[in-house]
Amino acid sequence: MQPSTRQFLKIIEMTKQEKIQEAWIIAIGIDAYESDVKGFIDDNGWVDIKIYLLKDDYLQSRPIREGLSPVSFLRRPISLEGIDNNNGWVKIYIESDLPKKDLECYVTNAIGRIQFGEFEKETESFFVNNDRIFPTHYQKIIKPNYPIY
Repeated sequence: MQPSTRQFLKIIEMTKQEKIQEAWIIAIGIDAYESDVKGFIDDNGWVDIKIYLLKDDYLQSRPIREGLSPVSFLRRPISLEGIDNNNGWVKIYIESDLPKKDLECYVTNAIGRIQFGEFEKETESFFVNNDRIFPTHYQKIIKPNYPIY
């Protein structure tokens, strides 16, 4: 389901760390977040502590392996699935976030509509239907490999 314009504006204004904090607070509540989790969260929202207050339907787990047997589990809210790479989207903060060469891509802006576009390195501009646009995010379109059989 596509987010509303208001929801999308909130999404693009949030930093990765703010999104992680929000997800944890929704999953376990502000008190448990402040007392049990806040200081232990890594850059992608994973926590390496035992959390007994939580309902498993809000969390995903990933084993930490030492040798062949799991030693413990990292946990994070399910809503953070894909945060490691922002679901493949590059958020454009500064000029160095722009693509390094011409490419076809998906773009989105403050309205939240995803469109097919192109980036032109020479002008450092994005275009949709030959109109210059100013997206907040882009995602490179990866050409699929040919079938093997």
